[in-house]
Amino acid sequence: MTDPPREAPMKVTEKTFRAALPALMLCRKAGAVKTGVGAALDAVRNASGKPAAVILASDASERTKKQVGDKCSFYSVPLFETETTAEELGELLGSRSLCAAAAVMKRGPYESLIRAFELPEEDNGQNGRM
Repeated sequence: MTDPPREAPMKVTEKTFRAALPALMLCRKAGAVKTGVGAALDAVRNASGKPAAVILASDASERTKKQVGDKCSFYSVPLFETETTAEELGELLGSRSLCAAAAVMKRGPYESLIRAFELPEEDNGQNGRM
């Protein structure tokens, strides 16, 4: 028996991630970011408040990518894979350790972050949409 196909994560380039960084920092300050694989998975499984999205580091292990990808696909939570490493993501989010995954909860300016991640590369942040 094979696993059901899962949705591939949306790729976020370094340029797009950097453009979305102010919105991510505001989400973090609003307490709307859960850092770490365990916390992200718990947030995805939580029935009372699903995250708006999950961010995955580029160097996350294949096991982590599959585990997070499967949960996000099953619970219909958007998954964004960045070109940022777990070390960089952890540092940006104020974690003292590596952060292979982070869940952005539906609080604070999360909509700006999601819009920035979904914008086409050539339009990112240049038409006042962010």
